[in-house]
Amino acid sequence: MRYWNPQNFAVIGLAVCTACSDDKAPAPTTVEQTVVGRLYSVDGFPIAGAAVSAGVGSLGSLTNGPSTQTDDTGAFSLVVAGAVRDVVLVTFEADGYADHHVRRSLTGVGELDATSVISSAQPMMCRSGVCETDGVTILGLPEGIQGAARSFDPSANLDAFPGDFDEVNGAGLESGGFVWVGLRDAQGNPVTTLDSPATLDVVLQRPSWPAIRDTKPGNGQVDVPLYAFDPDAGTWRLESEAVLYASSGEKVAETDIPAINAKTFPLAINARGEVSHFSYWNIDWAVEDRSSTRIRVNTAVSGTLFGTSYVGRSTGIASTASTGAGTGAEVDPKILCFDGPRSEKSGEDADGDGIIGETQRGNLILQSGNKFYLITEQALSDTAGGCDAPTGDIQDIELTDADLLSTQICDISGRVVDLDGKPVSGGVVSIKVSSFAMPFREQICATAGCVETGTSDGDGNFTLRAAVAFSSQVNAIGLVTPPEGSSLASRSGTVSFRDCPTEPVQIVADEGADFYSFSVDLTGDVIAWDPPIEASRVVVTQGQSSLKWQLRGPAASPVTYGDVPAGASQDVPSNQTPPSAGLQTGDLIRVFGAQAGPAAYREIYEGRFEVP
Repeated sequence: MRYWNPQNFAVIGLAVCTACSDDKAPAPTTVEQTVVGRLYSVDGFPIAGAAVSAGVGSLGSLTNGPSTQTDDTGAFSLVVAGAVRDVVLVTFEADGYADHHVRRSLTGVGELDATSVISSAQPMMCRSGVCETDGVTILGLPEGIQGAARSFDPSANLDAFPGDFDEVNGAGLESGGFVWVGLRDAQGNPVTTLDSPATLDVVLQRPSWPAIRDTKPGNGQVDVPLYAFDPDAGTWRLESEAVLYASSGEKVAETDIPAINAKTFPLAINARGEVSHFSYWNIDWAVEDRSSTRIRVNTAVSGTLFGTSYVGRSTGIASTASTGAGTGAEVDPKILCFDGPRSEKSGEDADGDGIIGETQRGNLILQSGNKFYLITEQALSDTAGGCDAPTGDIQDIELTDADLLSTQICDISGRVVDLDGKPVSGGVVSIKVSSFAMPFREQICATAGCVETGTSDGDGNFTLRAAVAFSSQVNAIGLVTPPEGSSLASRSGTVSFRDCPTEPVQIVADEGADFYSFSVDLTGDVIAWDPPIEASRVVVTQGQSSLKWQLRGPAASPVTYGDVPAGASQDVPSNQTPPSAGLQTGDLIRVFGAQAGPAAYREIYEGRFEVP
């Protein structure tokens, strides 16, 4: 069973549950409610001039609502109208950033806080119908397309996840990685829909690998679902599927799944599938077995219930909370519902893992205005059904000031080492603070002198000072002395914690790569490289700009220009015909490859040859 792990410290949005009685709820009442908040960059700076819009309605069918812009401090305010329990989807758009979507539910009580952090987008290099940037490649696009993209790791960027972890038919979702793509045509107009499908290729971040499973076992490859976010629905739709490939160019074998889930598979993994429109795409698996865990607290709340979960977050649909029977029952805003994974009943082995009666547990956070209360190790209900139709007992929880979370300054020291315990020196070490800390970060750091980015010294030591509220993540990436024959060796690692650490933090750089060079030669139209490991890509460009031919491996050395060997595929020309022009003086041939290296580190190869 994929149990809740407090060490993930991923913030999951849930909803105030209305219709939390087992009896019929009152009829929906039309209300107006103000949505407020501020928009920040990941670095904690306010984003001015961003477009803010809201859609309101039932999940699956939203109506466009009001819009506004953030002011110089990143603040915004807009009034939405609808029925109590309606979904409110707040969308943020800003140049240079990935679109951001936050989902709330109309409660009719107080204000809805939609304070958010928006992530920067990376410009894509586009030529001959291929656009690519770090972790994202799109093949088969019309000529003249330009764009930007951003790939996300759900365990590290959960607050960037659009909407919530559910899909239009009501199932919960477990994400293996998601990506935003924004494209424009030659005239600068947004391109959201294509006349014919393109191929989306996304690298899956290692922390998300435990979620990966095969949806079509027995066919010799690993198939995964592709969900698209639909802003008009406020949620996700299953629209395509992808196949997993290793960075060597070969398809991932079904027998590799246990190593992938354990994060010991030595190569990078990417998902490749066809898509016909662009915004957010997500590799997801549906979680059908959900529960509605209801709690009654001793304070009225006008905000949201949160939690930490490996599976992800899910709001359900808010409705009228009631402690009485019948349609005239009195609304009780102290009752909240957490929509998440279901615990097993006594004697039950629902997931077939051989462990009977497993109880799902997780930390919950209750937001009341600008206060946050921590509810630790809450057991989740074993009764099936989400918060749109809650069942089971209501648990009473007494909250005091001792349960309050506060933003605090942490002086963090530690060391970055590789898997052999050797120091990673000169590495960039930075802290990503939670969205809880953002509204108070500017004021606190102005007096405390935050230092949120630093460099590890010759022994791998570092120091940071940051504003922390509930969860933080320190990332480190740096170079080590490369092994013999390698020109460069990079190492990276991450550590998460909740409160200020009382001991030095050790970051084990368990990811990385050693970079080597191919020797590339040309004889007539035959391209050869050494060492003769299989190539993941062979690329020929006219000069250094226009793509003439792109072969996607695995391909063994040598290959003939324009010929596609068995097991490989041709990306350019996209119509699968041979290139229209032969090799010419000044053409640049590049060969890329990868293979497993020592421990968890990859060996990456690249070579080039200019046609004389």
